Amino acid sequence: EMMKLRDFEPGSLKVMLMGPSGTGKTCLAATLGKRALLLDLNNGLASAKTFRDRWSKQREEEEVKQCWGEGPDVMWRKTASYVTSFAAKPTAEALIIDGLSDLAEASLGSLLKVGGKWTDTSPKPTTMAEWGGAIAQIERLFWKLKSLRALVVVIAHTMLVEQENGSMKQVLACYGKSLPGKIMAGFDEVWFTKVEGYGEKRVWTLQAASSSGVDCKTRRQLPEGSKMELGMDGLLGLVGW
Repeated sequence: EMMKLRDFEPGSLKVMLMGPSGTGKTCLAATLGKRALLLDLNNGLASAKTFRDRWSKQREEEEVKQCWGEGPDVMWRKTASYVTSFAAKPTAEALIIDGLSDLAEASLGSLLKVGGKWTDTSPKPTTMAEWGGAIAQIERLFWKLKSLRALVVVIAHTMLVEQENGSMKQVLACYGKSLPGKIMAGFDEVWFTKVEGYGEKRVWTLQAASSSGVDCKTRRQLPEGSKMELGMDGLLGLVGW
């Protein structure tokens, strides 16, 4: 169908907030407050609840659905059910998934359960094909959210890994394992969270352009070094959302 570019209406803005533990990913996402539904996959909301700043009240109003516990297959089914339901009929302006590492583990565990390879004490070694199936299952789930007008925010942990040339790079991680960078391809914005300084002098910022140490992207030109204290509303305003 032909149209003028001025009449084009993009689908949902999909943002990945990625970074090491303790760099403010969940605290930032939760500044959306009651405008967002947060799927908690890792019981990791303590910092978002106790951190005190200008957004504290908004965070306390966030609606949360707990998906963790009861085994990976149950966690995957719960999360997939919530995402599918939200895709069919959004109940908030935004959906936050916290986080990708736990979603990947749940996806893999659900497949291993079906194949009889998962035990409660010691999962058996997994193959590349099984990991590939788990990632594909996640990508299919995310695809359901592609055409939504609602905002989608996925929180992802990273770890520092040595590259073949000896340099160090932050990569998507799942409890000691690297996740394929292709997962980022489905996102419009991939922002890397950073914290510098100590105590009251700490400053939280975002990296939006790729460097030798981390792959990021911003299709909507988020200014480099944007401060996380702006909250998600302020940062989304900078990219015209």
